[in-house]
Amino acid sequence: MQRLVLLEDQLNESMSKSALLHECNNYFLNSTSFALVDSHNQIFYESVAFDIDQTTVNKTRSNGSFSFIRYQTTDREYAYYHATLLNDGSILYTKTLLSGSLHQIVNIAISFSAVLVLGILLALFLTPTLSKLILTPIYQATEQSDKIMKNKNHVPAAVAKELSPIMDNIIALKNEINHSVSILNAEQATRQALIENISEGLILLDEHQQIISINNSAKDVLFLNKYAKYEGRNIFELIQIENLKKSLTQAISSKSATTFEDQIQDRYYKYFISPSNYNGFLIFIVDTTKETKENIIRRDFASNVSHELKTPLTSIRGFAEMLECGMLTDTKDIEKTASIIYRQSNRLLFLIEDIMRLSQIENMDKEKNFSVVDLPTTIEEVIEALSIIAKEKNITLHYEHRPAKIYADSMMMHELFFNLIENAIKYNVENGSVMIQAECNLQECTIIISDSGIGIPHKHAERIFERFYRVDQSRSRDTGGTGLGLSIVKHIVEQHQGRIYLTSSEDSGTTIEIRLPASKMQP
Repeated sequence: MQRLVLLEDQLNESMSKSALLHECNNYFLNSTSFALVDSHNQIFYESVAFDIDQTTVNKTRSNGSFSFIRYQTTDREYAYYHATLLNDGSILYTKTLLSGSLHQIVNIAISFSAVLVLGILLALFLTPTLSKLILTPIYQATEQSDKIMKNKNHVPAAVAKELSPIMDNIIALKNEINHSVSILNAEQATRQALIENISEGLILLDEHQQIISINNSAKDVLFLNKYAKYEGRNIFELIQIENLKKSLTQAISSKSATTFEDQIQDRYYKYFISPSNYNGFLIFIVDTTKETKENIIRRDFASNVSHELKTPLTSIRGFAEMLECGMLTDTKDIEKTASIIYRQSNRLLFLIEDIMRLSQIENMDKEKNFSVVDLPTTIEEVIEALSIIAKEKNITLHYEHRPAKIYADSMMMHELFFNLIENAIKYNVENGSVMIQAECNLQECTIIISDSGIGIPHKHAERIFERFYRVDQSRSRDTGGTGLGLSIVKHIVEQHQGRIYLTSSEDSGTTIEIRLPASKMQP
């Protein structure tokens, strides 16, 4: 093609176009034929006979050039025709047989095919080896990374130099993940331990009222198995407390917080139900038994104090008015009235003293007046002081003891045993008995006071140590009791970090056992 372009340039400059074409015909060795048409469309020169049609001439003159391929029936092969308009208006026609070019193309195709087949054979032969060389380090690195991710203590083996940076990054990432997981696990364990060990009940619910978390305190309130897993269960399938069901349903419906108090058997609880941040609810249950009972005791105490003070004061006032108005003129009546006023005054005084004493014991500093107290001597002094009362009722007092010294408030110990032994005599039967036993070991001192008296019905036993609580109101007043004696006893025992137990049944006597810890004892 470049040679044809060069020929066109030479023809544009040559004055003897025929001679130049004749020379070129010899140069191309008959592979290319030439023809020259003048500006009047007359054939000026042709190396072989050309079939030039008017359409070709017109397209060449209008476009400057024209090319096409045509099958030659005479030569039985294809030829490439190209016509170019020269500067002087003549047209150069060239015809190039394609047999030589096809031969070259075939040769090139055969060579290319051979190379391609050889390349495929080499690829088939070398691919397993090359892939093994390339992929084996990757497989090894992958295996090491899996072991690192699964086993935090795994020491990775050496990998290919090219993969070392990637492996180092994997190890660093794994260490960072392990550190983060350790922190999260520690925080989770801390939160779980706090939730499990708090005395309050805690229940977390999701938006479908399914349990996310519930601690043991909440399980106890709901009467659930402490060791069972309830996560994922619907809370309404487990609740047996109707007030809780009702309040939780209302809170869910209104999507607002609510609070209510409820009593279950002998326990008192306060419930806090509040929406959580994840569209669920939180139920917080506080055991208010101690506070509630203390409030009840305080309320009863205030009521009882008013009643106990009012009774003798009313009696004193009534008889005093009778004396003032002169309604009593008989000497015996006056003396009897004065005696009643005196007894009621004493009763009122004893009551006030007991109230003040109880308040003093509750508010005094622990161990402020503690000293070494000889236990047998203290009890013997109490028995001697009460022996006259015991003889009046023909009550026999038995005392068994072993040598023992205890670190305590001596006045409180005397008051403690005086109240207990006096009660054992007062509420005993005629010709009854009282047994006092005292002994100590390395752990604690135990004092047991048993009587053969009227006993205490079981339903009253739990409340017998409450202020002003009396099993039989009329009998207690007849014996001169204020209803505070056993309450004072309980507070003295608690002041000394001790424990007190009562065992009794109606008409079978009463046994009171007191235990004081060894930590309060001195050798």
